Amino acid sequence: MPEITNAEAIKQWSNAPQELAENFGDEGDFTRRYLLNPVIFALLGDVTGKTILDAGCGQGYLARLLARKGAVVTGVEPAEQFYAYATQKEQEEQLGINYIQEDLSALSIFTESFDYVIANMVLMDIPDYVTALRNCAAALKKGAGC
Repeated sequence: MPEITNAEAIKQWSNAPQELAENFGDEGDFTRRYLLNPVIFALLGDVTGKTILDAGCGQGYLARLLARKGAVVTGVEPAEQFYAYATQKEQEEQLGINYIQEDLSALSIFTESFDYVIANMVLMDIPDYVTALRNCAAALKKGAGC
C-alpha cells in the first residue's frame, strides 16, 4: 500500500465538509475545551505580548483564544476551507492574527521568530511530520518554549 503524501493529506482536509469548521465551536470541541485547552493555558501562563505560532491552526479557534489573552499570534493552516474560515473570522473580529496558508513541512520562513510554538492535535495528520516538527522547532527563538 503506497504511503500518503502531505499534498494528498492536505487535499483530503480541504475536502472536509464546511460544517466541520463551522460547528467546531469558539473554544474547540469537547476534548479541546475540557482537556487540552486547560493544559495548554496552564503551561503557557501569561501570554501577553508573547509571539506564538499556532502550527496547523485548523479553523483558528486556539489562535483566537490566545490573541484574546494578549498574544501576538500567527496561524499556519494548509487546508483551504479551514484557512478560509479562520481568515473570515479574523475579518469579523480583528484580533491581529496573521494567518498563512502553508504546509508545515514546507514552512521555512520563520527562523527564531516565536516565543512559543503550539502544534495542537496536528502532527499525527502530517505524513512528513519529522520535517514539520523540525520547522516548528526552528521557528522558536533561542531559549524559547515549545
